[in-house]
Amino acid sequence: MLDRIFKIIRANIGDALSQEPQMDSLERELYRQYQEQMRKAAAEPTYEQTPPPPAYSAEELGYYQALEVQPGATFEQIKAAYKLMVKKYHPDRFPNEPDKQKTAIEIIQRINIAYSYLEKKFGK
Repeated sequence: MLDRIFKIIRANIGDALSQEPQMDSLERELYRQYQEQMRKAAAEPTYEQTPPPPAYSAEELGYYQALEVQPGATFEQIKAAYKLMVKKYHPDRFPNEPDKQKTAIEIIQRINIAYSYLEKKFGK
C-alpha cells in the first residue's frame, strides 16, 4: 500500500516539476520581450569586439591639416583636396607679387610633403 502511495506522489510531483509555470498573457508578453532583448544584446558587438579607432601621430595629423581634409579620409578625397590646394596656391598665380609668391611656395612645399607621405601610406 505504501509503495502505491509513493508512486502516486512521485507521479504528481514529477508532473508538477516538468510543467511550465502558468502565465497570463501579460506575463507571457513581458517574458517574450525580455527574451528578444537578450537575443539582440547577444548579437550586438561589444566594445571589446569592435576594433579601436586608428591612432594618428601629431605629424600625420599635420599632414591631414595641410591638405584640409579630415583624418581617415579616403585616398580619392586626399587627391581631390591636393589638386584644389595646388590650383589655389600655385606660385605662378602671383607673378607680380613677390611676397605672395614666396608664401605660396612655402605652402606648396608643405602640401607636396603631406601628399607624398599620405600617398606612400595608402600605397599609391
